[in-house]
Amino acid sequence: MDILISRRSTRHYSEGLDRVTAYKSVKKVMAEAGISGPQATPKGLRHGFALAMLEADSPVPLHILRDLLGHSPTKTTENYDKAVGAEKHRMVLNAWG
Repeated sequence: MDILISRRSTRHYSEGLDRVTAYKSVKKVMAEAGISGPQATPKGLRHGFALAMLEADSPVPLHILRDLLGHSPTKTTENYDKAVGAEKHRMVLNAWG
């Protein structure tokens, strides 16, 4: 958890991170792990997470994934997976699989 906490911030981690700090933290951790390309962004991480949850041997039920992603209607979560497209879907699975 401490990798996503700004070391310059005096705020407690439960107050959350701003968008820029979170983005920089994700990019830094991805670079340190040797991950580059479209998946090496917060959005790529989010897509990879959602697809991994949907493609698992025991897929996460859509309503639980909806809650994990912070979506209100389940339809948003259904569209999330569809929006990735077949080629990007394969790319994410290859990158994260």
